[in-house]
Amino acid sequence: MSRTLCSTALTLLLLLAAAPAFAQTGLYSYFRGGLTSSTLTGDVTGDPGDRRGLHAGLGVRFLVTDTFGGLAELNYTQRGLTRKDDQNTRAIGAESMTYALNYWQLNMMLHAGLPKLAGLRPALQAGAAVNFETAERLTIEGGPDAGESNPETMDSIDLTSVLGVNVDFGDDEDSHWFADARVEKSVMSIADPLQFIGQETPSIKNRTYLLSVGFKWRSGD
Repeated sequence: MSRTLCSTALTLLLLLAAAPAFAQTGLYSYFRGGLTSSTLTGDVTGDPGDRRGLHAGLGVRFLVTDTFGGLAELNYTQRGLTRKDDQNTRAIGAESMTYALNYWQLNMMLHAGLPKLAGLRPALQAGAAVNFETAERLTIEGGPDAGESNPETMDSIDLTSVLGVNVDFGDDEDSHWFADARVEKSVMSIADPLQFIGQETPSIKNRTYLLSVGFKWRSGD
C-alpha cells in the first residue's frame, strides 16, 4: 500500500471516530442498501459490459448547521464486470465471463442540503472513500475453460471519488426514510504493478453507480 493511501485510510478512520464532535446541530445514525451497476474502464479490451450487484452499509450523519454537515460510512460493495458475446468470450468459446471485485469501504463525504420541496429534503453529497478488496474472482460459463479462478491481478486498495444526490422523505426531524444515488470512480489505476513485471502496467479503474434506500434516526443531541 502506498504512503498516500495509508494516509488517506488513517484520515478516514480518525474522522469516523471523531464524527460526533462535529455534530453541533444533530447526529444521526443510519443504514442503507441497494443495487450497484459497475464496470472497469481504461485499458480494458473488448466490450466490458457491466456487473449488477448489491451494496449495504452503516453510517452517521453529523450536522454543523441545519443544512450542512458530513457523513462517515462503512459499506460493502460488489463491483467488477460481466462480458457476454464480446471478443474475449468468443475467443474461448464461453457464454459469459464475470469478473467480481468486492470491497469493504470507508467513506467520508460532505452533505449540503438544498431548499425543501413538497415535503422532500434534497441534498448534494461529495467526498472520497478507501476500498479494501475482499474478493477477486473470475467465473467463466460455457466452453472448455468453464470454471472459477482467482486472478489476483488487481491492487488490494482502491481510492475512489464519490458524488451523489440524497433525498430525505417527510418532515420528521428525528427519524425517516431516505434515498440516494451515487457514482464512484477510481482516482488511480487499480492494476497491481507487481503482476505486470517486464511489461507496461495497464491503467484500469472501477466505475460504479449505486441506488440506495435507507433509514436514519437521531442518535445524539
